[in-house]
Amino acid sequence: MTAPQDLAATHSHLYPGARGTAGAPLGDGPVSLTFADGTRVAGRLTGDRLTIDAHRTAKGTSIPLKTWVIARGATDPDGRMHFVVRARDGGVDSLR
Repeated sequence: MTAPQDLAATHSHLYPGARGTAGAPLGDGPVSLTFADGTRVAGRLTGDRLTIDAHRTAKGTSIPLKTWVIARGATDPDGRMHFVVRARDGGVDSLR
């Protein structure tokens, strides 16, 4: 079994324009995403699609399973890779 890649989001939820970092260059497979409110959620990365399991935020808001289109960004000297959410997969919202 492959260990999940650690991801961190800069906010308590994802949305187009949201940013985050990964502990290492991103590759396909399981992920563990920690939101800014401390909520940790399992998910999966496949290509440029990031699927995050259903969960509750620290404030108790129920969030259903969602898939997001992400773009990989620069890699820092320490190996962390940045990413940005471009759109909700299947949704009409996107960055222009």
